[in-house]
Amino acid sequence: MWKKGVLYSLVSLAWKTCTCGWRRGQREE
Repeated sequence: MWKKGVLYSLVSLAWKTCTCGWRRGQREE
């Protein structure tokens, strides 16, 4: 059960990082 929570947290963090990086790249152009 706890593994599911950890996995969800990792996915959420990775998604947030990718989104922030993408937005930053778009802003630079």
